[in-house]
Parts: sequence; C-alpha cells; structure tokens
Amino acid sequence: MFANYFYLVTTLIIFSTYTPEKDYEFSVTHLLLILLSFVLYRFFIDLRLKKLYHIFSTDTVPLETQIEFNNISLHSMITALLFFSLSVWLLHFKDIVVILPFIPEIVFLQELTGLALFFGYLLIFWRRSYPYYSILSKSSTGVKSYTLSQLKFHVPLLAPWFLLSLTFYLLDYILHLSGLSISYKIRDFTVLPLSILLISMFLPLIIQKMWNCKPLPEGELREELISFCKSNGLKFNNLLLWNIFDGTMLTAGIMGIITKFRYILITPMMFVYLNVNELKSVLAHEIGHYKNNHLTFYLLFFFGFFLIVMNYREILLIMIAHTRLIDLLFYFNFIGNEKSSFSFFWMTLPLICFFLVYFRLFFGILSRAFEREADLNSHIAMGSGSGLISSLEKIGVIKGNIRNLPSWHHYSIKERVDFINDCAVDPALIGKHKKKVKKIKTGYILFLLLLMFATVFIQNVDTEEQLRFVLGERLLLSELKKGEESYEVHYLLASLYTEKGMKFKAEAHYLKSLEIESKGTEALNNLAWLYATTESPALQKYSKALVLAKKALKLSRAPHILDTAAEAYYKLGNHKKAVELEEEAISKATDNIEFYKKQLKKFRGVQ
Repeated sequence: MFANYFYLVTTLIIFSTYTPEKDYEFSVTHLLLILLSFVLYRFFIDLRLKKLYHIFSTDTVPLETQIEFNNISLHSMITALLFFSLSVWLLHFKDIVVILPFIPEIVFLQELTGLALFFGYLLIFWRRSYPYYSILSKSSTGVKSYTLSQLKFHVPLLAPWFLLSLTFYLLDYILHLSGLSISYKIRDFTVLPLSILLISMFLPLIIQKMWNCKPLPEGELREELISFCKSNGLKFNNLLLWNIFDGTMLTAGIMGIITKFRYILITPMMFVYLNVNELKSVLAHEIGHYKNNHLTFYLLFFFGFFLIVMNYREILLIMIAHTRLIDLLFYFNFIGNEKSSFSFFWMTLPLICFFLVYFRLFFGILSRAFEREADLNSHIAMGSGSGLISSLEKIGVIKGNIRNLPSWHHYSIKERVDFINDCAVDPALIGKHKKKVKKIKTGYILFLLLLMFATVFIQNVDTEEQLRFVLGERLLLSELKKGEESYEVHYLLASLYTEKGMKFKAEAHYLKSLEIESKGTEALNNLAWLYATTESPALQKYSKALVLAKKALKLSRAPHILDTAAEAYYKLGNHKKAVELEEEAISKATDNIEFYKKQLKKFRGVQ
C-alpha cells in the first residue's frame, strides 16, 4: 500500500509542477503520440511478463518467481511513471487538458485528469498481469473483477488529496465571492493543519465504504473477538470484513484516530486459514498499533511531509541563493527558462527525490519499528508469540512461499518470527526495542517542532527577492569578470546593493560608474541621495551630496533629481532652497506626488 501511495503522489508532483505554455495550440500530433505511448507501454509489459511463462506452475510457485513478479510489478509502475512524465513534459498533455472547458479554473480537476492518464497505464499492467497474479494468489475472480478491485484499492489512497484540493478550491471560491483575500502562505499555514486533522478523523468512514467492508456476521466468533479486543483496552466502532480483491487477500489492519470512526479490518481469507487463537494474536498485533499511538504518529509523519511540501519552493530558493547551486544554474543556462528546464530540474526532480527518501528511508525506519513493537504487544498480550508466529508462517506459505521475501516497511516474515523467538529467549530485548521506538518518536517530534518553527520563519522571508538579488549580483559580477568595465554594470550593481541596504558596496560601485562616465545622471543622483539620507555616520557626506546633486541638476531637472538636491540643501540647513526645489519637483511630477508633498511639509516645518 505504501509503495502505491508513493507512485500516486509522485504522479501528482510531476503533473502539478508542470507549467502549461500560455501560447500553446492544440496539436493532434501530440494526442496521437500520447496514444502511441500506451501501445509502447503494453509492448514493454508483455516483454517483461514473458520471462515468467516458463517458470510459472499451478501447483507450486517458488520464492524466486514471487520475487520476479514483484520486480516486474515495480518496474512496470516505474515505467508507467516514465511514460506519464514524457506525456506531460514532452507531449504537452497538461497543455491539452487546460484548454478544455472549466478545467483551467479548477486545479484539482486538472490533477484528476493527470491521475486518469496514469491510471490508464496501470490498467494495461493490471489486465496483462492478471493471469500470473491469479496463480500466485490462487484467485479465480476474473480479470474484470481484479481490475475493478485494483481501482477500489487505489482510489481511497487519493481521498486525502482530493478532499484537501476540494477544500482549498471552495475556500478560494468563497473568498472570491465575498471580496476578501488572504495570502496563500497564511491560508496554507492555518487551513492545512485543520484540514488534515478533520480529514484524518472522518476519512475511515469513507474508506471502509469504498473498500466494500461489511460487519463480521453475528455469531459466537464475532462476540469472542470483540470481547478480546475490549478486554485488551481497544475502543473501536466495528469489526469489519475487508472484502478488497473479492476477499482473496490475507491481511488485517486498523484505521481511525477517534473511537467513533475506528475500525478493525480483517479479510475473509484470514477466517479460512487461521484458527481462533491465531486470529486473536493478529488482533493483538493491531491493538499494539493502537495502544502505542502508531496511528497518531503516522498522521504526524504525513503532516510533516505536507509542511515540507508547503515550504519546498522557499527552501529550494534559499538553498539556490546561498549555496553553489546558483553556479549550476549559470552553468546549465537555466536562468530565464522558467517553464521547462528550471521547473523540471530544480523543482520537480528534487521534490520527487526528497519524497522517495522521506518515505522509503525515514518512513521505512518508523514503520518497521512500529510493526516490531506491535508484534511484541501480541507476544505479551497472548502470553506467547506462538499464535502470531503460526499465523505469519501460514500466510507466508499460502501467499506463495514468501517467508524470506524482503519488505521495506514490515521486515520479512522470517525476520519477524526470529525476533519474536529471540524475545522469548531474552525478554530484555523487549525493553530495548521499546527504548529504541521511544527515541525514534522523540527524534521525530523534535524534528516536527523544528519544522514548524522553520515554517513560521520562512513565511516571513521573501525568498524570491533573495534569489533575484543573488542572481542579479552573480550575473553582473560575471560581466565584470570578462574584463570590460561598464558604467551600466557598475550602476546596476550599486542600485542592487542599495536595495539590499549594502550601502558601502553601493557607494563603491557608484563611484566606479562615475569614473567611467562622469555625466551619469542617475549615478550622480543616487549617490547624492545615499550620502544625504543614510543613517551610517561614515557615509553622511552632506556637502558631497550637494555637489553631486548640482551636477545632476545641470544634466536634468527631473522631479526625483530636484527632490535629491532639496534633501541635500535641507541637511545642510538651507531650508528655503530646499522648499524652492521641492515645489518645482511637485509642479513637474506625474507620480510619487504624495512623497514629494511629505518632503515639502518636512522642509517647511523647520523654516
């Protein structure tokens, strides 16, 4: 399930970070090439599946075959992502989508069409791989039922995204109708946490219906299992039959962070192969997730991911602005190519790589630790791990001799069984593992608090302004390194430094520009203004400011130059001359009139 979630989110990242071309015109060629990509993808799937023809048997399926099928499934998903990416980035699928009626205005409808394209590739794999799946799982549901089950299984994984997107769309629509406006940063920082919390509370109610879950039929077995759960401190709404894939799966689970919408899920096949003691052992494992607050930590983990995604653009821009990454931008000449090169190489790929590391590595560590802790809860609650061990061993055999099959988020069955046996021999291992889990939880809470603090900080940082400054500075300095002194380059650098409050660097480049061109009107004016208005004592050169302003006035009597000269006279105590020049500035001005009026009021106030 977790791997499937990764692919779906990656699909959304690829699609949402692509910026459609403003002047794109519909191309039949692009559409035909997208359709051709489906044919090529099917050809690839058939080539991979042919490898299994000679080793599949209806009697026994060796572990190597199960591993090979899993590898083919993995490669097919990755290839589907590749074909999907090509359809978006090279064949302009999103450009085609946004010219359809209504879709350009509603982001989540755009993303829905992107997911539909990805699911189109997956449907090919599901249909072509069904014969092999039916042998491995001993299922006879039929390809249509299997494909429908795959859709039912994957769609609920998208429910959080859909509900979040719909929430933000409705909020923006309501604000638009009411004439109110809030910044995207404030909206995300306030609405996102509340939305995630509410969705996580009520989502299990939706999921259990989408997965066609039904209450376990009334009877002695139901009463015994419910009584067992309650006696072990579990508060929940219902014990449900998990009818996913027509009940052919062998698994169980728990979902829901509040009692009213907390459900225990058990697939029908579990009741076929496991005895009552084994079923209780499996339930004790699920109760371990509840008692140790694993569900809450999973929620916090996903909340952390959303926080990072929310700040991802700002974090990336800060990294580019303050590290050697800025040099790579120049080296690959991505500056100015905002749509394709910059967006894909600096926004999409890093986010996908981060997502992969965050879930496969960090979530893998967390999930494996939690699964082991849940196993220990079954071992303790049942007085022995034998029931859980026998259920795991049965599942391993029934699912195709997968006892040694590695799992990035659960450990293999062999590793789980060995650990339970080790704990039976040395109970001290139980305490050691609980301390390990406590350290992992504490570490992640500290990380989340740091992330929240960083989020508050980043909201107040104009990262785009920082990046523009660094890009501008690097570009202008690179021009100077070519060995050609230029009035314009020094002047622009001085202006850039002035905006950032780097007054001494600004002075140096203004002086350098005036050495090259002594009649540079704007350089004369801006340096005069710097000397006349700076708060730095070392740069308060009022007499020089007046000299520079007079030179600028000989070249132009523009309002802003008159204002600079007036400021210089004011600082030197000649208030009458300052008023005279400021009145002339106001008479000639077509903009900034309010500023000039404030200046005039200041000058008159000391006469």
